[in-house]
Amino acid sequence: GGAYKSTDGGDTWSEANNGLADLSLQALALSPGFVSDQTLFVGASSGVFKSTDAGSNWSNSSSGLLGKRVFALAISTDFAVDHTLFAGTLSFDASPEQGVYKSTDGGTSWSWASNGITDLKIKALAISPGWAGDKTIYAATDEGGVFKSTNGGDAWSAVKTGLSNLNVQALALSPAYASDQTLFAGTNGGVFKTTDGAASWSAVNT
Repeated sequence: GGAYKSTDGGDTWSEANNGLADLSLQALALSPGFVSDQTLFVGASSGVFKSTDAGSNWSNSSSGLLGKRVFALAISTDFAVDHTLFAGTLSFDASPEQGVYKSTDGGTSWSWASNGITDLKIKALAISPGWAGDKTIYAATDEGGVFKSTNGGDAWSAVKTGLSNLNVQALALSPAYASDQTLFAGTNGGVFKTTDGAASWSAVNT
């Protein structure tokens, strides 16, 4: 287990685990400014680890998350300025401490940011390409569908019309989300699409 890195387009891989105390990884996210800041994060079964040298070395970045199983990560498109990222956690014992967590200091510390989410088992996160202006983020949950926040994670609301009680495993926003309001969800019932900012969903499985 652990992190692997390729520098030849995926033809060959090598371990990149120096400093990773937990090799059970569930999520990976690169800084939008990776070319210059060389920063990336991994979500593990015990929290988050951070590298600022393109994965050569890692340090624990789990203050406020320690012991949380991190299944999803999402980084602000304005990370260089606001240092914001989110972690979606999930435990198998229905722990009330699971859910979405937010960091505004580049992963140094985390706080619970799940107000309004009724299913706290988070499987995926997707942040708007226009985050700097719209502060929109989505969370996919194990049984409760999709939740949306338009105020930077301070409050969430369910947006599952057309998704019923599907288990949502993956989310992807259109690069032109600000204008086309398009989002895709991968579920245990197939792929669903919305073109109205998640107000309604329809299956796209032909």
